[in-house]
Amino acid sequence: AVSDERPVSTQSTWAEKRIEEEQSRLMNYIYKSTSTELNRIVFQELLMVHLADLLDKKTTGLTSFFEGLVGARKKEAEADLGRLYNLYLNLGDDGIRPIANRMQEYIANEGQRYVDNARNNQQKGNTGEREMTFIKNLLDLHTRFHGIVTKQFNNHHICDKALGEGFKDFINLQTYVAERLAGYSHTILKRGGKEKIELTINENFGKHR
Repeated sequence: AVSDERPVSTQSTWAEKRIEEEQSRLMNYIYKSTSTELNRIVFQELLMVHLADLLDKKTTGLTSFFEGLVGARKKEAEADLGRLYNLYLNLGDDGIRPIANRMQEYIANEGQRYVDNARNNQQKGNTGEREMTFIKNLLDLHTRFHGIVTKQFNNHHICDKALGEGFKDFINLQTYVAERLAGYSHTILKRGGKEKIELTINENFGKHR
């Protein structure tokens, strides 16, 4: 069984080792024609049955990896996300979907948090600077997870869709974000940055609007 006290990065390494051991045992003792189904059973037991242990813990689960993408733990978090992706890829789309769903939820929650913070602080400080910070936070969020989808998740179609849906969840449902994006574009255009702003907006939000 997967220990409740084992950090998820250690759990995923443990799962990798167990899978390698079982695959070696299968190759030694059974016919190749039956190994595929037994491999599927091993993956199902180690990864899906213990999915909550591997992905859902608040302090040591998938959310902690996403949070670790900012700061000193970035490289470690990226490595752990790549390891989890490769493990669950053994189960095909059914294995990747739980990771993608949690990523989508995290992105939507982070985006909504930025929106709520910006709205709650409308009376504080310089309006232009505050709204520039808001847009920068959204751009940084997209850049961060686009990098994960591209590198650690190997552009998997389910993860790419989840990235778009995560932003759509809060961008398309609120005029607040669209108005700030328009204002950001206007500000940059006034400064003569037409090509830069068009490229930035299109690359980061174009396909999710």
